[in-house]
Amino acid sequence: LDPHVPALLVLPPLTELHQHALVASHALILQDKASCLAPAALQPRAGEAVIDCCAAPGNKTTQLAALSGGGGLVIACERDARRAGVLRRRAADAAGASVR
Repeated sequence: LDPHVPALLVLPPLTELHQHALVASHALILQDKASCLAPAALQPRAGEAVIDCCAAPGNKTTQLAALSGGGGLVIACERDARRAGVLRRRAADAAGASVR
């Protein structure tokens, strides 16, 4: 585990997990540590609403949804239409109704 970001699993360089079943099912989301820092610093509590501006491709968005637990809401904003499509798909796959 990472010493700075709770629940962040750190893997050795060049570890290949893109085809792993947990990644394919969106139970495990691969992202770099830098993408995890903002949600870890914000520390949303269960049931809180959070606004994520410039949200695509959705890694921070889905992490915020997971951290805010059941009943939380993440409002994800993205002005680029192509990137917003990626965001919508990723949020639907990984976070469901907790992201709008």
